[in-house]
Amino acid sequence: MRHIISYLKKIDKMLLFTAIGLSLFSVFLLFAMYKIGFVYGVRIPLVQLIAIILGITLAVLISNSNYKDFIQLYKIYMPIAIVLMLLTFTPLVYKRAEANDRAWLNLGFTTFQPSEFLKIAFVLSFSYHLARVGEHINQPKKVLALSLHALSTVLLVFIQNDFGTGTVFLITFLFMMFAAGLSWKYIAGAFGLAVPLALIAWFFILEDYHKLRILTVFTPELDPLGIGYQPIQGKISIGSGTLLGKGIFSESLRNIPEVYNDFIFAFIGEAFGFIGAALVIIALLIIVFRILRTALLSEDREGYFICIGFFSIFAYQIIINIGMCIGLAPVIGITLPFLSQGGSSIAMMFICIGIVLSVYKTNRKQIFK
Repeated sequence: MRHIISYLKKIDKMLLFTAIGLSLFSVFLLFAMYKIGFVYGVRIPLVQLIAIILGITLAVLISNSNYKDFIQLYKIYMPIAIVLMLLTFTPLVYKRAEANDRAWLNLGFTTFQPSEFLKIAFVLSFSYHLARVGEHINQPKKVLALSLHALSTVLLVFIQNDFGTGTVFLITFLFMMFAAGLSWKYIAGAFGLAVPLALIAWFFILEDYHKLRILTVFTPELDPLGIGYQPIQGKISIGSGTLLGKGIFSESLRNIPEVYNDFIFAFIGEAFGFIGAALVIIALLIIVFRILRTALLSEDREGYFICIGFFSIFAYQIIINIGMCIGLAPVIGITLPFLSQGGSSIAMMFICIGIVLSVYKTNRKQIFK
């Protein structure tokens, strides 16, 4: 008990316990979906619970180590992440019937999404790269090298046809570059290139269903029984929850496709109403702002960049996922942190929390100042 108390005194308890609380709430939601017939079999909530226990264990172990000791091991974890990504183009790939991507590995007893591990590897390796570049970040050669570093991971994800996860990497890269002090002339140049690049992507890269996903953000009625079906039903579900919701076991709850995954926030809004949805958003905001706080108070640049990277991943996924559910963002398969079903995602998020706790613990004196 003494060791537990000592450990809790050294870490950001609010961050850890909020993450644990949300993840356990996700198990309750998945079990409720199983009871009302939205999820077939108890395996999905059980796997979620196992992933949470594994994730918490990893978070505690990682938080007890010094992140500076393993951030430099990029020559080990980055090649492993890339190899795992390349394995998705082999017979090990798990092709989900409702998906068009090759983002999953079939391990026999379960499936694994390598891009989740790649997120962590990218943030760590890119943080190390940015710290080594330091104040020379605005030299053209440095900007090119950093851009190639990011591009090598982004291309792997886009080749998998996992458009949603690809945007996560892009946003993380942009946030970290901006936080490192990238000159406004590069940012202005990037915006200047955005329009022609968007036109090239629209006419020559994006598939028809990608375009339809974007168009249905503005007019979901274009395909009300197809791509537009989820956002339409998501808005109806959240709206019908009114103030207090219909109740978690109500027979009138809508079984939206991927309700246990991408659209779990719509389920929360319908079952628990505006108050329940608002409390979930507050809990998610606590997590992202505690990560950002640790970043801003970190004494060294590596810890700062790591927390900024994880902050951008969490914040972007929260914004896009909730936006998908209320019809303000395209449906691109972005999960809601700690709530959406997915063992790989849950484990990755807790590893991120463990690393942030390690930064917090190492810089604890500065944070308390």
